[in-house]
Amino acid sequence: IIKVIQSERSIIETAEGVRFYLDVSGSVVEAFVRRIHDQYSNDLMNKIVIDVGASVGDTPLYFASKGATVYAFEMTKNNFEGMLENLKLNPELAEKITPVHCAVGKDEEITYSQDSRELVSACGGSSFITNKYGKNAVVQKVQGMTIKTILNKYNLSSVHLLKLDCKGCEFFLTKEDIENIK
Repeated sequence: IIKVIQSERSIIETAEGVRFYLDVSGSVVEAFVRRIHDQYSNDLMNKIVIDVGASVGDTPLYFASKGATVYAFEMTKNNFEGMLENLKLNPELAEKITPVHCAVGKDEEITYSQDSRELVSACGGSSFITNKYGKNAVVQKVQGMTIKTILNKYNLSSVHLLKLDCKGCEFFLTKEDIENIK
């Protein structure tokens, strides 16, 4: 299902040929082995996906491999940089992905806390709703955007799929935000 390519920096490759650096592989197993997104992603050819909480690019690359055009939002700097690295490994799919270093929820600068580990992974996390990491949390700031702002900025009249893995940003969605989400 997944093979490991040993080189200067180890790479894993999915059965579909999508590659990730092993040290920034995020939840590749969820998307490409356990296939948790298959139930709603069978017909993404030429569709628009907004991926909120895009992590290191695992789900944007998954959706792009299904034919979607993906707007990939990630608020944590380390994960965003990992996504850019993984997109470089997959240049054809990367053409379908617009990576954005941004929090989704509010149109303002957002302060968030995250796990003190360098890479925020499926085991760690971050949130601008609550600090669950206590006094050892790393506090960061990033620009935020609402779904309405995203739709306007990228001139999107309709979105086929809105994937949210954002640990709280869904609390800021309005009825108007999801009117154009299929």
